Amino acid sequence: MPSKKSVMLHTRHSTKAEVTARLESEAAMHPDRGIPSTEPAVIKKNKVASATWRRVIREYDRLDAKLVSRLDIDLLIDYCIVMAQIDELDHMRSHSYDVWHFLCEQRAKFIAEGNSIEAIALVDKIQKAYEVIIKMDARVDSKRKLVFSYRQSLFMTPRSRTGVTPAEDPEKKGPEDPFEKKLNANLKAALKKVDGGSGDLE
Repeated sequence: MPSKKSVMLHTRHSTKAEVTARLESEAAMHPDRGIPSTEPAVIKKNKVASATWRRVIREYDRLDAKLVSRLDIDLLIDYCIVMAQIDELDHMRSHSYDVWHFLCEQRAKFIAEGNSIEAIALVDKIQKAYEVIIKMDARVDSKRKLVFSYRQSLFMTPRSRTGVTPAEDPEKKGPEDPFEKKLNANLKAALKKVDGGSGDLE
């Protein structure tokens, strides 16, 4: 059974009572303290992991919707660690590619010089270097799939954020449109004439 989304991520229409009940339920599950902006000690010494933590928390702080809480710290830590591991694997892959490319150039040089014995001797080394790159690609792909699952859980993908409706800031709300006010009043009056209608637009 899929986990329930935050009320801020709902796309279906809900009554005011349903929204209030859902918000109260979610508030009860949020710890009093928020997620710290400073990275935890476990990842502090890792340059990539600590930078990832600060970047993600900075973006979360800019959101009106509260999507994560202090209960998600371990998940965030794991995400940052895997991001650091991907960075390491990318560097290893780049180094492996350089080795493979150097060996290929050396073999081409030997062939050009007519040194077939040395050229043949490099074939096995080139093949092994190529296999290392393929294995590295598989590891990186696996890590990136893991990172994607973390991002889904932490609302970091477009699909996981579908339907986000941040709380409206009353200070940013402009004056009510007179035409819209009159239209709503007429609609409410019409609803009252309908049997069982309360005229309530909520």
